[in-house]
Amino acid sequence: MRIGIIYHLQELVLERVNEVAGRRDFPFLFTGGTALARFLLDEHRVSYDIDFFCKRGSVRGIELGDVKEALEDLGKVKVQRFERESEEDTTIEMVRFTLEPPVRLPDGSALQLKVEFVEDELAGLFEGSKMGLYPNLEIDSLEGICARKVVATLSRNLDRYRDYLDLMYIEKETENLEEFLEVVKEKTGVSPENVFESFSFMLEALRDEKYRSEVDTALRDTYYTEVGAKELEEWIREKTDRIRERFGLSLPEDTRKRSGQEKERSSEGGISRRLRSIKRLFGRVR
Repeated sequence: MRIGIIYHLQELVLERVNEVAGRRDFPFLFTGGTALARFLLDEHRVSYDIDFFCKRGSVRGIELGDVKEALEDLGKVKVQRFERESEEDTTIEMVRFTLEPPVRLPDGSALQLKVEFVEDELAGLFEGSKMGLYPNLEIDSLEGICARKVVATLSRNLDRYRDYLDLMYIEKETENLEEFLEVVKEKTGVSPENVFESFSFMLEALRDEKYRSEVDTALRDTYYTEVGAKELEEWIREKTDRIRERFGLSLPEDTRKRSGQEKERSSEGGISRRLRSIKRLFGRVR
């Protein structure tokens, strides 16, 4: 029932944004987890938020007041405009509408849906297509979302395990990921070595029992997936091996040995010392 309510709200939001896009130039591409799970794949997981990336790059100067008005038909709307750093240390601007309709979830909690309009680092690199149900909106391609998910892994963010899950399911519908990395490098400049190190980082992280348990619980109870942390770890291990073999790569010196020595746990932050050690070893891709 909870998922049905969320999906219905997503559809109402897309209807309203589609109406706005039909009245004027709307330089945005519907992309991200919800576009992938609900419209490009067979609902391999639940995704909650709606993401639009600007096809012209920056969202600065683009009027979104009519979007706010359209969403206000559905409930209260909070607007936030802020900036964040990309993996290349450039500034990305985004506008977030947080919609809270006058309904409650079955457990009595408030329902909220984030609708984000984001500056696109990969603007113009991959072609989208018109949506049948929402003909004024353009949806990203599997290739485009795959490239975005690959780039997202470079953050080494332990909360981004779902990007690996998405890549696992995208690969079922497209070519092998290790082959697609050639396209990613050509179009984005992200090297297979960068991706290999990110995959190696997540593989090491999943060997931590506490983190692995948290991922397993989230996959099944938050994202309602058919696979758990074990299956995800096995896929990441396979991809790491194949990327290493295809491109002749190796892990940073002594990484496996040193990360394996860190087994003590710390209650601070709910994360083990081993995970903090792994993050220090791999550092951050620049």
